[in-house]
Amino acid sequence: MEPEEPKQQTSETEQAGHRLTSDRIITLDSLKICFIYLVFGILWIIFSDRIFLSLATQQEDLVMISSIKGILFIIVTTVFLFLLIQHFSRRLQDKNEQLRVQYDDLKSSREKIQQSKEKYRELVENANSIILKWDKHGNITFFNEFAQRFFGYTHDGIIGKPVMETLVPATESGSERDLRLLIEDIVRHPDDHVLNENENITRDKKRVWIRWHNKPLQDENGQFTGLLSIGTDITERRQAEEALQKAHDELEIRVQERTAALRESEERLKLKLDSVLSPDTDISDMEIINVLDIAAIQALMEDFSRLTRMSTAIVDMKGKVIESSGWRDICTKFHRINERSAGFCTESDLYLTRNLKPGQYIAYKCRNNLWDVVTPLFIGEKQIGNIFSGQFFYDDETIEDSV
Repeated sequence: MEPEEPKQQTSETEQAGHRLTSDRIITLDSLKICFIYLVFGILWIIFSDRIFLSLATQQEDLVMISSIKGILFIIVTTVFLFLLIQHFSRRLQDKNEQLRVQYDDLKSSREKIQQSKEKYRELVENANSIILKWDKHGNITFFNEFAQRFFGYTHDGIIGKPVMETLVPATESGSERDLRLLIEDIVRHPDDHVLNENENITRDKKRVWIRWHNKPLQDENGQFTGLLSIGTDITERRQAEEALQKAHDELEIRVQERTAALRESEERLKLKLDSVLSPDTDISDMEIINVLDIAAIQALMEDFSRLTRMSTAIVDMKGKVIESSGWRDICTKFHRINERSAGFCTESDLYLTRNLKPGQYIAYKCRNNLWDVVTPLFIGEKQIGNIFSGQFFYDDETIEDSV
């Protein structure tokens, strides 16, 4: 987009504006002088009459006093008007000088803008972008100001330098990709590299990632002479992608570790079940904590809570909480602490344990007005506990704040 050229103003228009401003200042100052003179005259008449009349004792004295008062009024007002006119004349001179300086500055600025119009257009078009030209031999022939600031080079210090080793390192960090081969291929087949991303290096050896848009340049005979490359810094985006990949890899490792732990727990559980399900063992005498691998279950439930933001718990048939994760503060720091509301919690837990069959679940609003969902845990045909998830409100539910 072409930048707008500075608007031209005629000398007559500027002079007219200058005169209009001066006339406005003169009018305001004149009004101020008249107003001050008016106030002074009124005050003089009021107070001077009172003062001089108090001094007159005879009719003849009044005539003399009136003449003296008139003479004094002329003298005082003459001096007063002189001071006022002098004061406002100086102000007018100062205003005129300021206007003259502003006019000269404006004229000088317009001339400078006109002289640098082409440079102004280029800076607007190239703002916040790295722009460089390099010939078919890989040497830099143009480097804009933004690129100079970004890479840390001066114009004279970069022109003529090769792209390789100056802006592009020999190998890419992490992937160890040979960037020399990339540059050579861009020069040989420029149409195949209209868009590419690669690692670059600044003057202080800092590694940065640039997304390049390349346009092949040709002479009047259609022969390839070099490239115009426009680059955008994508270092932060690449770092975010690498951090995301790292987090994904760490999650994969954790999943594998959890899977291995669960397999180990499963083996231990099988051993427990062998003893639990043996004919001469009464399962009703066994506690759930002695049947399940609580540590492994706790870790699994914590991961589940982090992923879903749902609270979970395993509760035995007596209402005792064996495992919990992701519980809300309203439950752990109030409902379970307050004696009355804690009783409601136990009442709700025991209510949800009754009449459940394998594979069923129940959604229940506890007496503390939070929703819970429960599904039973069975070994064989014997229920040994329940899995709870909940402490939530439904989206379309009206919450009673007064409860």
